[in-house]
Amino acid sequence: MKHESNFPHLRDKILELGSALFFDQSESVLHLPPAVVQTLDIDEAGQLWFIVPMPLQQVSEFDTSFPVQLNYFRKNAAYSLNIIGRGYIIYDPEERYNWELLHTDLPPVDASSILVKVKIGRVELLEWDAEEASPVAKMVNRVLSWFNLLDSGKTMYQLG
Repeated sequence: MKHESNFPHLRDKILELGSALFFDQSESVLHLPPAVVQTLDIDEAGQLWFIVPMPLQQVSEFDTSFPVQLNYFRKNAAYSLNIIGRGYIIYDPEERYNWELLHTDLPPVDASSILVKVKIGRVELLEWDAEEASPVAKMVNRVLSWFNLLDSGKTMYQLG
């Protein structure tokens, strides 16, 4: 298992892939639904920032901290990333405002969205040879990796 020294490498890979499937892994009754998210920022503390759609329930009723899984992949990419971490809902108006002041180049968080940050705990980098693998073989490898049945090409990183 590798540690923080590879963070710039992981940061580049995350930004290159860009979007991920977001899963709230909490056991609570109210939790955020799965969503496709676009990574807005990765700060120096190893936190991912993104926006998720506003749920139908009151956000104040949700746990503000919960376990998260993010699956980053893109068609024709030679790798994918599975990230396990701790998610935090940012709904304090002052904290959201400060974040928007620091990120003027990004779209503001509107009323139909929630700002979420994820502190990265563990990263699985799954790589395969893009030239040798057929599309069917890539799909089989990806499905096997989802169920942890495939261990070749997997690199584990522990952050934080």
